[in-house]
Amino acid sequence: MKKWVYANLISEEIAEKYEIPLILKQILWNREVITSKKDQGAVESFLHPDFERDLHNPNDLKGMFLARDLILKTVKNKQKIWIYGDFDVDGITGATLLFETLKKLDADVSVYIPDREKEGYGVNKNAIKEIGEMGCNLLITVDCGITSSAEIEFAKSLKIETVVVDHHTPQAKLPKCLIINPRQKGDAYPFKELSACALAWKLSQALIENPKSEIRNPKQIRNSKFETEKYLKWQLDLVGLSTICDVVPLVGENRTLAIYGLKVLQKTRRLGLLKLCEVAGIQKENIDSYAVGFLLGPRLNAAGRLENADISFKLLTTTDEQEALELAQQLNSINIERQEILENALAEAREIVFAKDLHKKKALVVESKNWLGGIVGLIASKLVQEFNRPAFVLNFGAVESKGSARSIEGFHLVEALSHCSDLLTRHGGHSKAAGLALLSENLDSFKEKIIGLAESTLSDEDVLPKIKIDAEISVEELELNFFNKWIKVLEPFGLGNPRPIFHIKGAKILETRWCGKSDDHLRINFEKDGKNYWAIGFSWPKENAPEIGEINDIAATLDENEWNDTKTLGLKLIDFKSN
Repeated sequence: MKKWVYANLISEEIAEKYEIPLILKQILWNREVITSKKDQGAVESFLHPDFERDLHNPNDLKGMFLARDLILKTVKNKQKIWIYGDFDVDGITGATLLFETLKKLDADVSVYIPDREKEGYGVNKNAIKEIGEMGCNLLITVDCGITSSAEIEFAKSLKIETVVVDHHTPQAKLPKCLIINPRQKGDAYPFKELSACALAWKLSQALIENPKSEIRNPKQIRNSKFETEKYLKWQLDLVGLSTICDVVPLVGENRTLAIYGLKVLQKTRRLGLLKLCEVAGIQKENIDSYAVGFLLGPRLNAAGRLENADISFKLLTTTDEQEALELAQQLNSINIERQEILENALAEAREIVFAKDLHKKKALVVESKNWLGGIVGLIASKLVQEFNRPAFVLNFGAVESKGSARSIEGFHLVEALSHCSDLLTRHGGHSKAAGLALLSENLDSFKEKIIGLAESTLSDEDVLPKIKIDAEISVEELELNFFNKWIKVLEPFGLGNPRPIFHIKGAKILETRWCGKSDDHLRINFEKDGKNYWAIGFSWPKENAPEIGEINDIAATLDENEWNDTKTLGLKLIDFKSN
């Protein structure tokens, strides 16, 4: 059973202030772009983001001036810099971006990306020791480090200075080093939701636009190979990848970065991305948020999940066409293997949930010796989608168990894990996604504590699957031209700006068909106000099909379909119920 939740209707008084269709006003009201206080600028920025107008000054980030000066001083003195990036898309793209910027500034710079299984999330002490032995004066972490106080203190003991570039939620104790993180206390930066790669881009902007830099050669800057603004814009392919793949809210500055990032991706010159598009069957000029989130992102992430993310870093930085093709093919193969491993692991996780009646509790905690650390986050995401409650998935070890958690609205993971910090060896992340590790002997105590916390925090209604209806839609609006002009402009969709779900009232079911390789997709033909429409529900349960001749209310999303060079309006069935 799913509960349909209808948005509060926008008032006529507020709606009349904006010269756009009412249904679009309602959607923007739901996303809090339109508020009771008239702000035409907010609506304009959302519908038509502008690169110059809608991006904030990087120097507003706390610590930016000091970090910039330290990095430039290190470059000027010809000292060694190491970039320590996380093993996911955000960390890899952020490390790539900073590496390329520092190379442009003639820095002596190398990149270290840890092994997920051997070193785990965050800054690793043994890795710092290894980096120190190879020679390091300055360490820059990307997408990690904000919870690595002890490790950064160790780096300091080796006479290595550190700059942390991280977007994860800071804990009470911060590392004693320079930090670029808009979430840290005392940071006045107006937007808090940037990806780590976007923060690396901001740092790059501060480095190469600094008019007082003693290492910049004015003649070099004016050279077409390194024109500041052009260089920064071309790097947005990396920022776009991270912003969409890391599932940060696609609102505010992120929306601007995602839109321009997609534009640059459609023109990208990176050999690695061109070859990755080729093996993934993507036409470069058609890259959209779906292609990034479900085709490119999983392939770039696959290396860090099953092997080593160095493969993805090399792909993004190679200038050799043959190497780019070989690396892209390698990532494609790894991703296929990842899909098979995930399918088997998810089946095992679901068996555990039902065997132990965990789905009757407010939080799921499952563990297995068989699961790789690189897929536990994916299992957690799938469990949240199916059961609509926080999920903690752990790779059980003889001494220590490590895992990932995903959550729902109303249960903040970082806060929840902080309540269990006495049982954890480390943890960190966001409100809805986090990583954790604990001694295996503490697992039962952790289960009891985290489930108890969920039981006291979440109500029965909180864990009831919900469909949030944005607006009722008429047959006049169920047209391709209307969609392209007024709904498509809301793209890219994602966290903070989900694809709108529309309510189609009083639809008469004319026909139902099962389709797909396994006959597991449901197609329905329905009539509404004298017009016929088709909608498709993917992976639809066989026992839940509407009766022919019934009058139903339908919940559906809209998209554009293209077949044999003909474009039509596509409807994706989300749910239906008897009128």
